[in-house]
Amino acid sequence: MDLQQLVPLPIESEALEELAEHAKGFAFARGMVMRSRSDIIPYTHAVTFIPFALLPSPFPEEQFNLAYQLQKDVNTVYYRATNDYDFLRESLQHTIDKDEFTRRLWHMYERTRETQKDVPSLAIIRSDYMVGRDGAAKQVEVNTISAAFGGVSVVTRELHKYVADKLGRNRCPPENNATNLARALAKAWRTYVEMHNTTDAVLCFAIEDRVFNPFDQRQLELLLVEKFDVPAHRVVYRKNIDFESARIMENGALVVKDQEVAVLYMRTWYDPAQLPTERSWAARETVERSRCIKGPNLAWHLVGCKKIQQELARPGSLERYCDDKAQARRIRKVFTGLFALEEPEILEMVMKSPEQYVIKPQREGGGNNIYGKDITRFLESLPEDHRKEYIAMEMIDAFSSKNYLVNGERVHLTDVMNELGVFGCILASAREIYFNEMDCGWILRTKDKHCKEGGIAAGFGHLDSPYLS
Repeated sequence: MDLQQLVPLPIESEALEELAEHAKGFAFARGMVMRSRSDIIPYTHAVTFIPFALLPSPFPEEQFNLAYQLQKDVNTVYYRATNDYDFLRESLQHTIDKDEFTRRLWHMYERTRETQKDVPSLAIIRSDYMVGRDGAAKQVEVNTISAAFGGVSVVTRELHKYVADKLGRNRCPPENNATNLARALAKAWRTYVEMHNTTDAVLCFAIEDRVFNPFDQRQLELLLVEKFDVPAHRVVYRKNIDFESARIMENGALVVKDQEVAVLYMRTWYDPAQLPTERSWAARETVERSRCIKGPNLAWHLVGCKKIQQELARPGSLERYCDDKAQARRIRKVFTGLFALEEPEILEMVMKSPEQYVIKPQREGGGNNIYGKDITRFLESLPEDHRKEYIAMEMIDAFSSKNYLVNGERVHLTDVMNELGVFGCILASAREIYFNEMDCGWILRTKDKHCKEGGIAAGFGHLDSPYLS
């Protein structure tokens, strides 16, 4: 697939150095930054720019639009799946039996779900896609908790518009409506305020005690205050440890550090390390039992497990949650092969050609997948009764292009591959949908073609923007 570049490559060395310095300066000036990893402990405010692609990467416009327009369908299907208790239980049963983290989340869900049917939950979803060399977009995964970089993705688009201007090009990346992530948070906050006739409740960001990327959340906070009229003193941050003193009032309100919480947007609690003690687990259950709007609640957290993605790909499974055959066809068009490893013929197929697959665990957070020759060694050592904890996905033969990757002082031209993330937001209880938005922006992550993982938070990827052609 031959797509047009912003400018012919390579760029002359002196011009490249000057352009890279301009781009780095823009990133610092506009807050496209993260804490320096060496400075997380001890915890300081030393920052560096988030690694980025110097130029917007070529991307097929038709596939970009397809992924964008599909997001409302994805929201709807996953919402309906959250309300199907039997489907969740049957799909996750073996994972529940073998994985302690998922088991504890599930049992907490079972203890609380009947009390939460009328409580809205805000799901900020990110569906990730790669485009194959055949030009077709394929879904990599659906993230339902702590989907990152929505805040800074707006800045990335502005950076590439700035770079294009510097190069004398007037065609820039498409508009990025990730500001609507903040709009969704604001609408959820107002929904709670109106439902419970209160003016004092806060919109709370639940964050890790140690986080290298706090400024993504800060971008959303500034949008809440500056664009969507949420009073600044009503937006607060609370670390994991702060919730250990959380309590529920007689009316069901959640109180943390003497403040009623209207909306709790979670950028934590998706990994066992973030719930290390019994007190932290008790705090998570206190949150779930309350009337506050969780972003997300446990049903949404669980439906993001990779096993659910694989089960939805089974013939007839997805169709249970679609309005009609046309909607199901639209979604199935972006599915790649997803397989259950407990089936002997699937295991044999993967072992025979491991380079054609990736093994994925249930765990979120990036950096946990298994590739190539490592698959054979891994599966040979994996006990049979643990196979259901993983799924096999066909490796997407992604198209590549050339770009400059900027990371620290290094600026190098290389073959890159891209992963497009499309954001969607849905506020709903088990009985009512308050809003279902597809136009909530995008993120493009780019990595060296020879690197397997692509997560920015995990240290592999670079922020980017699509140059549509």
